[in-house]
Amino acid sequence: NTNKFKTNLVAVFLTVPITRENVTFNSVLSSVLRRGSKNMPTQEQISRELENMYGASFDCGISKTGDNHILKFYIETINDRFLPQNGENMLKQSIEKLLEIVFNPLIENGKFKEEYVEQEKNNVKRRIEGKIDNKAKYAIERCLEEMYKDEAYGLYTYGYVEDLEQIGPENLYRYYKELINTCKIDIFVSGKIDSDISNLLIENENIKNLQSRE
Repeated sequence: NTNKFKTNLVAVFLTVPITRENVTFNSVLSSVLRRGSKNMPTQEQISRELENMYGASFDCGISKTGDNHILKFYIETINDRFLPQNGENMLKQSIEKLLEIVFNPLIENGKFKEEYVEQEKNNVKRRIEGKIDNKAKYAIERCLEEMYKDEAYGLYTYGYVEDLEQIGPENLYRYYKELINTCKIDIFVSGKIDSDISNLLIENENIKNLQSRE
């Protein structure tokens, strides 16, 4: 809780141990999830919803911390105290939108939308192949690969081109369900907030539908 900012930030982090088997799956998955949810099936629809929330911003990414892979999702909205007194609750709306994107993705016939999966596989491929363009960063990555060969920390954050072929809409969705049911989930909220924030999260249907974990 802070008065320093005029916006509220909500973030969801999904943390899993990184392995050669899942590193490329994680990279593609984070990109596919941002493409659409059950009630916002396209990026255009997501953008429209964000625009209606006074130009809220949404982003996602993936990072490697130690031997863990972290899928990160963010939404930032204007703090309610700077809005007209018309009963809107931007913090509640931002929580609902972000949790839907992460925990209620667009599914067609029991799998991810094939078009989205193929497009994001191509995007990931270009990103992996383009790592050599930044020579300084590429040198660091290669150094880590050699120093930590056969160890989790040596794996490249965005995966490997040769592993993309085995990823399809069906097995990516199976992997997503397994990840959501077992991964460490952290939800962060910063801005001018109050004690009701816990109830907003606990009462959210997507949170209620999560399986308990140790």
